[in-house]
Amino acid sequence: MNENLPRRGFLLGAFGIAGMGYLASAAAEPSPLPPPPVPLPALPAPPVTPFNYHSPPLRPFVDELPIPETRVAAGELDAMSGTHRYHRDLPETRSWGFGQPVLGPNLEAVRDRVARIRFRNQLGEHVLAAHVDTTMHGVTEADRTDPRFTVHLHGGANSPGADGHPLIGWRNGGGPAFTYGNRQEAATLWYHDHAMGITRLNIQAGLAGMYYLRDEFDTGRDGNPLGLPSGEFEIPLIVQDRTFNADGSLQPMVATYIPQGYNQSGQLGDVCCVNGEVRGYVWHCHNLDHADHDMMQRIRVQS
Repeated sequence: MNENLPRRGFLLGAFGIAGMGYLASAAAEPSPLPPPPVPLPALPAPPVTPFNYHSPPLRPFVDELPIPETRVAAGELDAMSGTHRYHRDLPETRSWGFGQPVLGPNLEAVRDRVARIRFRNQLGEHVLAAHVDTTMHGVTEADRTDPRFTVHLHGGANSPGADGHPLIGWRNGGGPAFTYGNRQEAATLWYHDHAMGITRLNIQAGLAGMYYLRDEFDTGRDGNPLGLPSGEFEIPLIVQDRTFNADGSLQPMVATYIPQGYNQSGQLGDVCCVNGEVRGYVWHCHNLDHADHDMMQRIRVQS
C-alpha cells in the first residue's frame, strides 16, 4: 500500500476542505427571510378565456326584483312550462316553475302542523333537452321529451316516503302527494326537483322555491316576538349563478371543450340571478336562499 498521497488527491482534498469551510461560513451568515419585495409593473386584466362559455354584457340593477308570492303549504302545485325574460336586454326564453313561469311561490307552514301537498308534472319537453346526459345513472332519451320529476324539501326532517327519492320520479301527467310533518324548529327551507341524473338541469330551468317554516317566535306577522321583518319587508332572495346565450336561453355548460350532452359535474355561471332576475334591485331584504350548484357568492347588502 502506497502511503504517499498523490498530487491530484492532495489538490482534490484541499479544494474539498476549502469548499466545506466556505459553505460553513456561508451558512453561518444570516440571509433575509423573506427576501425583499420585487417591484412588479402594473399588469393588464387577463383576457376572457376562450375555453368557457360567457354571457353577453348585461347591465346590473336595471330591472326591479320580482317578489314571489307567499301561500299556504297545502293543496296542489303544478310544475309547469312557461316563458321568462331574465334581463331587459335578453329575449324571452322557455323556463320552468312551480305554478308560475320560473321558480315557485314561498310555501308557508307552521311547526308541528302537518302540510299535505300534491305536486304534478306539467313540464312538457325539457327546456334543456340537448344537454340531457344519457350516460348518467337513470337517464334515458325519454327525459328529453318527457322528463322525470319529483320534489325534495331541502332541510326538511321528513319521512322517507315524503323525501322525494331521486329514483322515484313521475313523467308528464303524474306526480307525488307528500305529507310534511314540520316537526323541527322554524327555518327558511327550499324545495326543488330531485330526479336522478337531471336534477342539475331541472333546477337550472327553474324548479326551485322557498318554504317558510314558522313557530311562535318567527311568526312572519307584525309584532312577532323576535322583531323580524314581516309583510312587505320580508323579501325572499333566491340567489343563483347562471350563464346565458345571446338568444336569452340558459347555457348550462361551463367549458366549451366538453361535448354537448355530457355532464360537467356542476355549474359555475358568470352572472348572478336573484329570484330569476339578473342583478335586480330591491330596497329591503330578510330571507336568503343560496340555491347555486357550486358557486361561492359574496353578498353585500347596501341601504
